[in-house]
Amino acid sequence: MAIPGLFTSNFNAQETNKNTIAYRSFAQGVSGSAPLLAMLSGVKVDRVKVSQVKWYEDEYLLGLAAVTNNAGTGTQLFFDDASEMLPNSLIENPVTGEFMFVLETNFTTNEVTVHRGVSKTTIVAIDGSVNPLTLQRVTCAYEEASERPTALKKVGKQLYQNMQTVRSAWETSRDQLSDERNETGDLVATSKREAAGNHERDLERQYLFSRSDMLRKDGNKLALSDGLDASIKTNRFIGAAGGTTWDDFGLFAEAISERPIKDAPQEYIAFCGRGPKRWASRMAKLEGEYTLNKYETGFGWSITELRPAIGPTIKLIEHQMFVSSPRYANSLLVFNPAALTLHINRDGELDEYIKRGTNNGKDSVHGNITSKTCITLACESAHGTFSNLNLAAV
Repeated sequence: MAIPGLFTSNFNAQETNKNTIAYRSFAQGVSGSAPLLAMLSGVKVDRVKVSQVKWYEDEYLLGLAAVTNNAGTGTQLFFDDASEMLPNSLIENPVTGEFMFVLETNFTTNEVTVHRGVSKTTIVAIDGSVNPLTLQRVTCAYEEASERPTALKKVGKQLYQNMQTVRSAWETSRDQLSDERNETGDLVATSKREAAGNHERDLERQYLFSRSDMLRKDGNKLALSDGLDASIKTNRFIGAAGGTTWDDFGLFAEAISERPIKDAPQEYIAFCGRGPKRWASRMAKLEGEYTLNKYETGFGWSITELRPAIGPTIKLIEHQMFVSSPRYANSLLVFNPAALTLHINRDGELDEYIKRGTNNGKDSVHGNITSKTCITLACESAHGTFSNLNLAAV
């Protein structure tokens, strides 16, 4: 991203997306009513001719696996999933500090044969039969002139997103145009601007709040796509009725930063209502474990930086669609823009009927704007929502 005052990195400059409705919205200064749409001027853009976007995502590999048998001081360990415990791996017992070297792995039975107590560590009995014990894969090591290593098989899952069609119309009657008493200026231009503003706000709501479905109307397909809120499945936190403590929020911050997005800047943006900003201000008075830094960008965004002692810095942006919503007024939606892709099939196409004989039989000057787009959010577990975030507690 390259929005001065909002993003510190130059991950994807707006200049690469100049021919998009997102860039035009950004350049025309609609960031107050549609900030997400304006931000999309700086994300990856994929122009497609399909009605549904499909992609694969690999599971994030942590190198963790739990021992499920009573191995004692023996060399046969059974894991819940041994897919990452490849031969020649060096693994560690994080509880005792013992290092083990993997000699052989049976991926069918999840049985692993290890050499215990390597790197001059002490062999300590392992019993995961009652409470599974998690071991950490540290690295790998191979002998000279070794055979080809065993490949790590990652089975990705297929995801999909529908392309949603959004349309907005404008119309001015010919009587209005010929009315000498009209002193409002160019009515056609005014109607077009109003329609463009409505179109941008509808796109903003689609990208934030829409939920995927496939319907039929008049025998034709009607597709709905998932917005940011519906795209986040894993980290969905709810504040306690008695108030949210800093420790509660700390768990949320750790959860979204636990699995960083590969090869991308770790920058976190949060759209919110006024509830989360009230919570942050109250917590600043009650606790000294984090700081608040408020400033305004040159594009009209008022930013509150939430800097916890542990975890990522989160930039809060008060969004009017959250403020005015009974559901989202006390909600926080955190995402990393580097994971966003804007997919475009039709991009703000303008159809105008302004001449006699080409106005579809209507005695008016009219037209419409059509977009068929969607957004996809990669690595959904690297983002999160926090609802009922209003009251602060110690």
